[in-house]
Amino acid sequence: MAQSALAQLHGKPWYKPNFGRQQAEQFLASSPVGTFVIRPSSTPDCLALSQKSDDGEIFHARILCIRRGNQYVGYSIGGDSEVFQTVDALLKRVQPKTKLVAPTAPGGGGG
Repeated sequence: MAQSALAQLHGKPWYKPNFGRQQAEQFLASSPVGTFVIRPSSTPDCLALSQKSDDGEIFHARILCIRRGNQYVGYSIGGDSEVFQTVDALLKRVQPKTKLVAPTAPGGGGG
């Protein structure tokens, strides 16, 4: 992904640019229910939302980074057709149904 698209994420406690799926699962395993991280996805031009669910399982959802030409114009989660200008806006939209909780521990791989 372009650095300009990622710049908005740096400094956020939930953005873990050095996490892969396994690191996210290890970090979230000892975190409270609802805790989430945003990390790079193994799919090019995508991010991933990893969250600890009510039953203690870790689930992962792909965040599509929408481009027009070389310009990033927004983000969409899963197969949702709604596009958000920022990751923050996307998180605010999904928070009520997923009960997202930002991590409190610094954890490895921070921004």
